[in-house]
Amino acid sequence: MHLKFSWPQMAGITFPENVYFGGWHPNESLTVEWSTSPSGMDMICLQADNWFLMSTRSSLHVEKPGLIHAKNDALGNPTDAVAFRGYILVPPIHSYSSSQTILSYWLSDNFHNYEHNGIFSGTCIQKSGNTLTLITDAFGMAPLYYRNFSGIILFSTNPRYLSSNDDKPDYMAWRCFIQTGFIAADRTLTTAIKRVPAGQILRFQYTKNSAETYTWFDHGKLPEGTKRIDAKAIAKVEESFQSVLSRCLRLKNEHVFLPLSSGYDSRRILAGLMERKIPFDSTTVRIFQKQSRDLDAHFAAIMAKDFGFSHRVIEARNIQEHVLHDYQRRILLDIESYDHSWALALMHSLPQYPTIVIDGLAGDALGETGFDKIPGLHIDPANDKFIIARHVITNDFDKILHSEYWPSASDIRRELITYIETLGEGMNQAELAFLLLRTRRSIAIWAQHMLPAGHLVVCPYLDLEYVKTLLSYHPTDKLRESFQMLCLKQYWPHYFSYPGSRAIPPDMPSDNRVLEDARKFACLQKIQQEIREKNGISQLTSLLNTKAAIRFWIAQNNKRMALITMWAFRGLMEIIAREVQKIACWEIYQEK
Repeated sequence: MHLKFSWPQMAGITFPENVYFGGWHPNESLTVEWSTSPSGMDMICLQADNWFLMSTRSSLHVEKPGLIHAKNDALGNPTDAVAFRGYILVPPIHSYSSSQTILSYWLSDNFHNYEHNGIFSGTCIQKSGNTLTLITDAFGMAPLYYRNFSGIILFSTNPRYLSSNDDKPDYMAWRCFIQTGFIAADRTLTTAIKRVPAGQILRFQYTKNSAETYTWFDHGKLPEGTKRIDAKAIAKVEESFQSVLSRCLRLKNEHVFLPLSSGYDSRRILAGLMERKIPFDSTTVRIFQKQSRDLDAHFAAIMAKDFGFSHRVIEARNIQEHVLHDYQRRILLDIESYDHSWALALMHSLPQYPTIVIDGLAGDALGETGFDKIPGLHIDPANDKFIIARHVITNDFDKILHSEYWPSASDIRRELITYIETLGEGMNQAELAFLLLRTRRSIAIWAQHMLPAGHLVVCPYLDLEYVKTLLSYHPTDKLRESFQMLCLKQYWPHYFSYPGSRAIPPDMPSDNRVLEDARKFACLQKIQQEIREKNGISQLTSLLNTKAAIRFWIAQNNKRMALITMWAFRGLMEIIAREVQKIACWEIYQEK
């Protein structure tokens, strides 16, 4: 089978993406015609008879390693191969560990029985190309996507590397995204492209017509959340976290980098690094949050001065930069999250040598989540999934979407309920639902899809032992007490004493919202321009009912109306802009 590959939209990205992709066929030979690599993308490719792997190289390491590794026969031809992005804590292995270390771990006969403690996307091709295995971490934070393309299993760490000309929209995913900011379950915006489920292994074999699924991590067997919080609990949680941080620091990638906010998540990491006297750099992007207050950069800079650690503030962008970064965010994330335009400024600030970026992801996702604050939860766990679905999916969008194309609000609620049921019926169901829906499908991907090659993102709060420790306690206790706050207050009082996003000084002034509104309007105009240039406005309005379509047409060039009216259409506008500009990566141009 002969394939032609074209590079997806690159959006003027000036650093090499940290990405791998490939293809496998159970019994056909594959050849690929590659288009020229974009500027700045140094790639490595492995190919055998019925499979191929491609990844970026790290120019930050002397040996310029990629994310793919092969075991060769006596003639130097690859027989087995591994693609691996992310890390395992025990034993310490990461994206840029030696090929021998990575191959030894993932080509082990028993790797499917391991409890893989880390955040990773892994692909194994074994038995001289006879089997293909796809696996992600216990909570699926590191994304891995796949599709069946005329019998070829294509896979990638970013869904935009899997597109083809015959792609069809998944309106269930579209509606869930525009209404909640995340895509439910393991869908993507394209019906044919799926995400590898959290904690599962997909195995394709030459004798099988479809994948066999193995669960290596059962969320239903996590602690039920019945223990009450007492003084011993605080000590146990702090001891567990410090052990986690030590495990994370055993991963060697030259230097430590801390994105520092004013919240408790990164502050606990900061305290642990300072206590260990670990050299590190820290950076804060100045953004205006919570009534347009400058919290993160303001208080992080004060702490850096008082405690004497290396810190840099990246100043707020002007409108042009903000629009550019928002555009690049949409491309890199393939419109799977509204969030994190600010993260590109952070990525551009990373040093030109390998680093471990310690991310506070999920620090507040196990006990203080948005779902946990929904009234009525944790009384009868059997009802929690219904309460969550009703709260997250309202009927509002039924009033503006064309019913001929779209699933209803009740359809989306059933989709969410079905997925949440897979997480068990314990008291922790709401926390796990938030973790595997909102955190996994929206929040986590900034550090996965935007990270330049050569760097490694590590998430200590998602260490399996730490998660099990937290989930053993009752969610209402955690919501009331906050382990993050209690641990800082008791063990790190100097770091706790500073104001921040969880303790805003009452006299702290708000910033002028005029600039923020101007940024929002400029982003809307940019998206609208992209749609117009590709004649996509009629495609967008055809998906709205008549009343909503008229509202959209009227609001297009009115700044005040756009911020009120068009902001409600923002998610749909972003998706349509993606659709009309999308480049098809894969084409079968000849079959034999």
